Amino acid sequence: MTQIDEYFDAEGIIHHKPSLDLVIKSISEGNQTSWEYGSGQAALYRRGDQTEISLVFTPSGDNSYFVQYFSSLMDQVHLMSTSRVNITGTSEIFVGGDPWQVPSKLFVEKSLVVDAIRDFYHNEKPSGHIEWIRDNEIEWPNQE
Repeated sequence: MTQIDEYFDAEGIIHHKPSLDLVIKSISEGNQTSWEYGSGQAALYRRGDQTEISLVFTPSGDNSYFVQYFSSLMDQVHLMSTSRVNITGTSEIFVGGDPWQVPSKLFVEKSLVVDAIRDFYHNEKPSGHIEWIRDNEIEWPNQE
């Protein structure tokens, strides 16, 4: 199993070398609406000499999450989760207290996020449990 260097939880607390159980418990037992009062998202980081890989997850309040995968190993890859179902419209999330309008198709169910966290712990790669799309392939709603 890979060692995760840091876990930033939704309240902004940094956990160094966190256990997989701690992270999964925060997702499984956490109240998603309480995330709006913290940073609005949580993230796992694995850092090397010249690399950084992260998995960032933000809840929508309905047991689904917007998941982002960043890697400096693969030409600064930025991938985002996408639903296997054709969903239209947008969902509002709060990041750092600011509202973001995100295409609803970018949210995946909580169980898939838990699987993605487990996969990230084991191999630091984008999870095969989630369908991914590159950030430059997304049509973002107009932000004001």
